[in-house]
Formats: sequence, C-alpha cells, structure tokens
Amino acid sequence: MLTTLSPPVNLVPLSKLRQNLSRYRRQVQNGDIVPIDYYKDRIGYLVPIAIAETLKFSSEQEMGLIDLRDNLNSAWESLESGVDCIWLTYHNERRLAFISARVYQYEDEIKL
Repeated sequence: MLTTLSPPVNLVPLSKLRQNLSRYRRQVQNGDIVPIDYYKDRIGYLVPIAIAETLKFSSEQEMGLIDLRDNLNSAWESLESGVDCIWLTYHNERRLAFISARVYQYEDEIKL
C-alpha cells in the first residue's frame, strides 16, 4: 500500500498565504518561522523582525501587509529577481519580514 507523506504543518503554499495572511502574521509575530512554497519550490520565509534584523541584506523593500495580499505574485517575483528581504509593515511599523530562500535557511529544515 502506498502512502503519501503530508507536508509539515507550518509549510505554506503561496495560494494559502494569500487566503490566510492575518493568521500567518500572528503566527510569525509569536515567534514562528513560516516557509513559503510555490509548487513545491521554496521561495522564501516569513520571519519575525528579531530574526530578520540580525541578517545582512544587499537589497530590501518595504511593503504594507495589505499590499502584500493584493500583490503577492509581484512580491514573490521581487524575491526571485534579487531582492533579499521585503519588510512587511502595518501602520508604517515593521511587523515581519518576507525573506528570500537564497539568503536564509531555517535550521530545522537543514537538519532533515
């Protein structure tokens, strides 16, 4: 009998991120790291501000959380084309970061 392994609970397809952005925002603000996939390719991570501020980026952008929901594909394309970090803001305050998989790898995934 063949069984398929389900993805980890915290693995989020890009389409689910658009639908449940506020839930994932709360999860990240509580300290979780959320890997984001697009058709099984890792495209980035939503990470807490405390982690993102310790990293060095060659190129950064800021985007409102509402703008991210409306322009999620263009945000992903920015990460693919060389932007290392998109700071996600709410009322002009940084709340979390969407970081490219090129510049960050989650330690728990490396151990797998």
